[in-house]
Amino acid sequence: MIIRSRAPVRLELGGGGTDMEPYDVEHGGVVLNAAINKYIYGTLIKRENREINLVSADYKKTSLFYDIKELKYNNDLDLMKAAIKVMNPEFGFELFLRSDVPPNTGLGSSATAAISMLGLFNHTQNKKLNNYELAETAFRLEEEELKNAGGRQDQYATVFGGLNLMEFKGDHFVRVNGLKLKKDSLLELEKHFVLAYIGKREESGDIIKGQQESYTQEEKKICLDKLKSITYEMYDCLHSEDFYKFGNLLNKEWDTKVNMNPVITTDRIEAIRKIGETSGAIGSRLMGAGRGGHIIFYCDSNKEHKVVEKLQEKGISVVDFSFDHEGLQTWEVKL
Repeated sequence: MIIRSRAPVRLELGGGGTDMEPYDVEHGGVVLNAAINKYIYGTLIKRENREINLVSADYKKTSLFYDIKELKYNNDLDLMKAAIKVMNPEFGFELFLRSDVPPNTGLGSSATAAISMLGLFNHTQNKKLNNYELAETAFRLEEEELKNAGGRQDQYATVFGGLNLMEFKGDHFVRVNGLKLKKDSLLELEKHFVLAYIGKREESGDIIKGQQESYTQEEKKICLDKLKSITYEMYDCLHSEDFYKFGNLLNKEWDTKVNMNPVITTDRIEAIRKIGETSGAIGSRLMGAGRGGHIIFYCDSNKEHKVVEKLQEKGISVVDFSFDHEGLQTWEVKL
């Protein structure tokens, strides 16, 4: 029997950073995000022996181990190894992973890959983990196993899918509030969004670590409080269908993040955002930790094609997408 999985990456719209310790524990964090139809696919094929064969299409790597005890972290397929160690399967297997998006591009792909793999192993268990448990397991995998600093939003976004307002209060307390928007509203958002890929960035943990270490400073707390307030404003705008204001809030959110940690942007990033603004974008922001990856633009009515044209003239790739409303999916295929 072959087991397959599919997990969506996400757009971070507001509140990123408030879902991290110590802020979420002390003050409560809130994040607004949306899963999109770009996926990380996994395949699990059981073996009759204890051998483990890891195959990564994205990194063009294959590794064979004769037992789970041989798995050591050495910056070579460590995420795949961590997923195996956390789930601790009692059988040999081949594990294959492939992504629709490059790694390190701000769409939460490492958490998505982890969830895709955990979903495979979870599918084989008699007592299955629920969505919250899967998300927490994926968070623990990166935070504790791989020592990669980050918040919790990515893991929950890919498990649940859809557009969500997520609330974080530390000690594993997370509440996922799905946005109950009309179909017309969802279509309107999709029409006016433009997603651009500007190239890979360094590992997110290196960028986030600097932010995390500075959260004790009062000025950083003020910025995080402001990010939280903006995120609730965004949520209200979506429900009231005030999409023009929502677009402006993307700018406000990004400016606040840059004020908190100026290193997350570059002259090139700001120049690309300016191209969008002068050709019809109401607002924009970079995805994820910063310094590269994807930028989302919310465009004025019937101006999205002009934004696309100007970006492509500068050699910037534009990524077509729609929202994903299903989250993690697993299924079986006969050999």
